[in-house]
Amino acid sequence: LMAWWKFDEGTGIAAKDSSTNAYDGRIEGNDIKWLPASDCKVGGCLDFGTVAHGSVIRVPREAMNGLDDFTTEFWVKAKLMTNGGSVISGAYGTTGLQANEFTWILNNGKITPAIKGGGYISSVVVGDNQWHHTAMSRENGVIRLYVDGALKDTNSSLSVGAIIIDAGGLVIGQEQDSVGGGFELIDSFKGSLDEFRIWNRALSGSEIALLAGGGFSEATGWNQDTNSFRCEAGADFDSHIYQYQYNNANSYNLYASLEYVGPTGNTWRQSGAPFPQPLTVYSCYNYKLP
Repeated sequence: LMAWWKFDEGTGIAAKDSSTNAYDGRIEGNDIKWLPASDCKVGGCLDFGTVAHGSVIRVPREAMNGLDDFTTEFWVKAKLMTNGGSVISGAYGTTGLQANEFTWILNNGKITPAIKGGGYISSVVVGDNQWHHTAMSRENGVIRLYVDGALKDTNSSLSVGAIIIDAGGLVIGQEQDSVGGGFELIDSFKGSLDEFRIWNRALSGSEIALLAGGGFSEATGWNQDTNSFRCEAGADFDSHIYQYQYNNANSYNLYASLEYVGPTGNTWRQSGAPFPQPLTVYSCYNYKLP
């Protein structure tokens, strides 16, 4: 986990990073407002309004610079607009197309990702003025878009290679025509954001589904990206036991689970002990050696 901006502060100009990296952000401008928990998804959140503006949140480039595989995910609430604006933008001086190295834009309500100056308008719409968990992962050049834990779009047409972001070139709420600036009012984000995270790897579909459901875990079992059961190590946990009930070839439900939080290790899968179970139930175990 590279960065986690909860937007729970409720006052001031600091957006604190809750990861171990302390990549705190700074709010610039008067258009971004703190909202109470009653108007947000988890705790407090930030509202960028519904009209064009010049405000922005500046965050350290280290949160994303140099990443090849990655995931950005957050809760978003936005109305359907001709141009809903840029949620996050990373800029590099020699990228070419208005300095954009990475952008996540709402275009007429449709999620529109761009990497190294080239992008595409997906068919995934989130502009209904309701809270939605959205995630974009990139793995070996393949972009996957998720809404509310479900895989909605896959695309492999964008440029490959690590994301390069210049100093001052990572912002939330604006699109950059030059590194750290060149904001155009029409490109400003309109809506609310909550629980914004950046990961230095492509999260699996099951991990994203857990986050969309309110959970927080790096251990997984069912992988909806590959329609398979896969046990994956979690970087933040000591051990896990998950049981999944088989429904059909493309569906498993969580049957039982046990977690123990602790300091790094190995992963294995077992489909028998310690729980008595029919053959259609599979268990996932993660543990870390002391």
